Amino acid sequence: MSTHRTLALLAGLAASAFTFLSALADVTIYGGLSNFDVPNETDDDCDEFEIELHGPNPEDIYHTYTNPNYGHPQIIATTYGTLVRYANPRHLTLPGSIEHFGISLRNFNADPTPKFRWMKDGQEAGVNPNPLQPQITTTASFNNEGDPVIVETITNLDPWGRRMWVKRSVTNVLYTVSLEELMVDEPLIQDSDDLDLAPVLLNHAQTLTYNQLESGDGIASAVLSYEVYRDSFYANQHHVGSYAGTVMNAVQLNTLGCSDGGLVIQKQPEDVFAVPGDTVDFSVSVDNNGDFGDPVFHWYHEGVEFAVTTSDTLSIPNITYANAGAYYVMATNDCGTVISTVGRLDMPRQCLADIDGDGFVNALDYDDFADAFENADITADFNADGFINALDYDGFAEHFEAGC
Repeated sequence: MSTHRTLALLAGLAASAFTFLSALADVTIYGGLSNFDVPNETDDDCDEFEIELHGPNPEDIYHTYTNPNYGHPQIIATTYGTLVRYANPRHLTLPGSIEHFGISLRNFNADPTPKFRWMKDGQEAGVNPNPLQPQITTTASFNNEGDPVIVETITNLDPWGRRMWVKRSVTNVLYTVSLEELMVDEPLIQDSDDLDLAPVLLNHAQTLTYNQLESGDGIASAVLSYEVYRDSFYANQHHVGSYAGTVMNAVQLNTLGCSDGGLVIQKQPEDVFAVPGDTVDFSVSVDNNGDFGDPVFHWYHEGVEFAVTTSDTLSIPNITYANAGAYYVMATNDCGTVISTVGRLDMPRQCLADIDGDGFVNALDYDDFADAFENADITADFNADGFINALDYDGFAEHFEAGC
């Protein structure tokens, strides 16, 4: 995990996903990623972190960062959009500590007012921070030569009307960037090219825009990093103030295309609820418009390629808790690529003492924990405090006795 203090939630979660109009049919923007560090600036020992998204639905979230202390978050549909909840009653994030979170989004309109909150025992912590809030949107256009470009805009939408300073850098890569690469200490970010020689002052509602030419074939990613600084006013002038954090945003683009169209998704993957040991299926229906070769289906689980098939159905036998989460498919033929929305595999909440994840708490779990404890294996750190001691054994024994 990065030791930098990065802006929590802010702009990267608002990266828009658009399909180009017919005049731009050879380029498609599929979605955005965001990774960010969150310091616990409350006065409480917290065991939960919530992200409130206005607009995106659960099927728009195709990957979430797996926090080592909180694991995968719950994805909850709400009347306003989606609630992403990281929770672990076995782990406390102390005031001043930093946790890392991340979300991949696609196919939605920009969200100018995402909210987040630290929680303790299901209640909002007494004091939650108010970070600077820029918004990032990504759209499609042409440059003066008629070539397709993406246009990424950052806007100061801070609800308290505060000024901010922003310094941008960019990286272009000819592969699909993963959420885990959007870390301030990753070479992808550290080796980026500066767009601004120095931070630029943004008044409230003011914008900065970057136009980027896309060329070549295949899937590419454009990654922009935004260092944000507070405003300091003295001697009747505005100056760059203290560092407020960094937001990293990536947009995946498909630069293949056909003038008369290609694959079209007619039926998206659907959510599935199952228990350990079941077999589950995810399927998609595509129209091979124009008949540009038989489609190949690249199935992804939580943003990582899971299987490549010529079938439009993915079957997963004898599932475990490791199989839970978001699935989507990238279908490709000679014309180009289409990406589905997400179907989620939801499972009953895993018992904390179910060490082997088979859905049962029994002697096998006790033996696995005892072996890990004896060998000082990290899996025996039951309370996730970074130490393996009697507190872990007592905690496991308590949950083992309680069963499921």
